Amino acid sequence: MTYCMDATIKAVSKEQNRYTGNCSEILDLSSLDLEGLPENALSMTLGELNLSYNNLSELPETFIKLENLKILHVSGNQLKSLPMATNRLINLQELNADENALRTLPDSLCELQKLTKLHLLGNQLTELPQDFGNLSALEELQLDENKLKYLPADFGLLKNLKLLELSDNKLKHLPTTFGNLNRLQILNVSDNKLEDLPSSFSCLQCLKSCDISSNNIKILPETFESASVLEKFYAETNRLLALPEWIGAMTNIVELSFRNNQLKKSPMSDFFPSASGKSLTHLDLAGNSILYLPENFGELKNLKHLDLGSPVDELERRNFQNGNWLPKLPKTFGLLQMLVKLIANENQLTGLPDNFGHLTNLEYLDLSQNQIHNLPESFCNLKALKTCLISKNHLESLPDDFGNLSNLEDFRADNNLLEELPDSFSRLTNLQTLDLFNNNLTVIPDALNSLTQLTRLDIDRNNLHIPIAEVPHIVKVASYPERDPALKNNWRGRARHDLVKTSIIKVTYNDEEDQEKEKEEDSTEWNHSALKDAMRNSMSLWRSHNGPWERESTKTAPQPSPPVPNKLFDFSVYESDDDDDDSGGDDGENDKAGKENIKSISGGSPVSTSPQHQSSNQEESQSNSDSDDEAVGEENWEDELECCDSGSDAVYRHPPHGKQSASPLRFSFVPSKQHTPDIPDFYIPVKPIDGQFDDAENDDSQ
Repeated sequence: MTYCMDATIKAVSKEQNRYTGNCSEILDLSSLDLEGLPENALSMTLGELNLSYNNLSELPETFIKLENLKILHVSGNQLKSLPMATNRLINLQELNADENALRTLPDSLCELQKLTKLHLLGNQLTELPQDFGNLSALEELQLDENKLKYLPADFGLLKNLKLLELSDNKLKHLPTTFGNLNRLQILNVSDNKLEDLPSSFSCLQCLKSCDISSNNIKILPETFESASVLEKFYAETNRLLALPEWIGAMTNIVELSFRNNQLKKSPMSDFFPSASGKSLTHLDLAGNSILYLPENFGELKNLKHLDLGSPVDELERRNFQNGNWLPKLPKTFGLLQMLVKLIANENQLTGLPDNFGHLTNLEYLDLSQNQIHNLPESFCNLKALKTCLISKNHLESLPDDFGNLSNLEDFRADNNLLEELPDSFSRLTNLQTLDLFNNNLTVIPDALNSLTQLTRLDIDRNNLHIPIAEVPHIVKVASYPERDPALKNNWRGRARHDLVKTSIIKVTYNDEEDQEKEKEEDSTEWNHSALKDAMRNSMSLWRSHNGPWERESTKTAPQPSPPVPNKLFDFSVYESDDDDDDSGGDDGENDKAGKENIKSISGGSPVSTSPQHQSSNQEESQSNSDSDDEAVGEENWEDELECCDSGSDAVYRHPPHGKQSASPLRFSFVPSKQHTPDIPDFYIPVKPIDGQFDDAENDDSQ
């Protein structure tokens, strides 16, 4: 296929098998599953080439002849290296090689003097070329999700760099020349192993966004020249014990996070609210040990999101203290009238300020796991509130006008001391979730009749004095669409031709209804010989796991007379007067020995199978014993499996590796109840009997 493309045509058909270019400037060959490029596929006049998301493992040698190429996209391939003569792409300005398998970069890459954007996210780079600082024109550098352990010493020579992404690497230190990046505006070094910041870090003058989260930093620089221009600063999940004074000089800060550190007392000076009051909208101090906030905290009048609680994102955490240690909120807290979301769970709050109701824009409130005894009357003025979480407090009552919260959709007050709900509660007609679990309610609230939008209701563990079945309860139940019958016996919508239909062994009972049910399910009648064959097959490799050469004995257990539940082991005592015709010797002694042998496993009485099928199949099993002997081969297993022929089921347990286990049940051959729920239970003998194969040897000799 021959085609000509201009700057407005970038799509190429996937059916093409020949590539040429006539005066082409932009060529898009992305997502075509290409494994290589034929000769003469690329025009020497190409200005932009997109080979992203193919199966390229290398770039052809002719690639370096594209001297007019300015933009190259090779992301999402399988490249392990770039051409050694990359420096011949003298006009290259942008190189996007994200999501490949690059381990190293060629030294010639550092000679691209016009390169302004270099994206190498999601590779396997462990280091950068030593002359990496020669890329003096570089403005954007993305090296996220690599394996870099250090940066070259001349990294500070990238003085035109504006964006630097180094998250999710293995950096422990930044070079001492890092502060020379005078034009750097966006920095992300999160998810590394940084233990400190170089002293030159404070010399960065133009930084607007800085993310140093998820490192091991204990101390921030004492000064920071970018403090006045900084707009976003994230230092969460570090080991900070205190904050420097320049935090109070961030006059343009919009988002600030010190989440999950070790800050104590009041980490912010009184200057912070005054300096940042006009710009700050998001403040996250969750997961520290803060004891109090500045009294002028209310001067943060543009604050919309405030998190003072726990960094653990789940409601029920028992009684662990993951939040802060605030005993109260400052009196000026009610001045935060722009506040939309407030999280202060897992603190030591005993109450709320009287002006708390002035937060008229508040939509989400989490005060769970505190020590609040009552809510102020002004609380009912929070008419924009949609979610209110006050679980695990000491509330004995709610304000009388609580029903004024007309927009409330989610109210959770479990594990409190509420004895009743106010009459106005019935006006919460938009309520969808109501959780009053474990309170002191004595009657079912009448307000429930008016809450027609409820999708979740829990009032268990109260003092209602009525049967549990009569307690109203609404729980969301996950529902799944019915499977298309056409996909039956298929795997992910594909027919499984390799599957062979097999019958499942089930027990046939005398009950007519059970028999009809089994006929409908096309089941196979229970047969002791089938189980006997399965047992023999499972034990045929009993010597292959370096176990002892002597096999453990099987002792016929007495046939029980009363029926037992169909479960794996039943330890109820059974007495039987039936004789075991095949046991040999004195019947009473064998019965006694059998009982003692079984009791040695369970510490009690023998385990018995369900007797419904024993008598019905005893004759059939006995009649098949001769043919079974021939199938066994040289060894005669009839005596070992005589219990199967007599109507009782006994099974060997396999010897464990090395030392014998004290528990024989771990090595027993017991069919899974999940797959064969109707197969009866089995006797599992423990003690071996000397000379157990004597009879078999005598038969062979005869």
